[in-house]
Amino acid sequence: SSGINAEYGVEHVLYAADLFVMSEAVDLCCKFLLRSLTPYNSLYTLRLGDRHRNKVLYDAALKMVSAQFTEVVKSVVDDHRAGCCLAVSSSISIHPVLCVDTTA
Repeated sequence: SSGINAEYGVEHVLYAADLFVMSEAVDLCCKFLLRSLTPYNSLYTLRLGDRHRNKVLYDAALKMVSAQFTEVVKSVVDDHRAGCCLAVSSSISIHPVLCVDTTA
């Protein structure tokens, strides 16, 4: 969906804004992500909040995951069926990756 693509684009802007200490740009990115928060993208947003040490973003995403846990799990299962998995690279660093069957 175009929402997911926009979120991935915002991740790059957020990274650069955070790196160069551009507080207003960080705030705008976080506001966009908060407005776009759904059960489908809540784990992704949780990871961004954790990575960028943004408590507001992290807490909002965690609240969404907790409140809508069944929908979050359903979206993960649906993604898995579509060939997308979750990769966990740290305690909270969760991101979608394409799963490739190397046994074939």
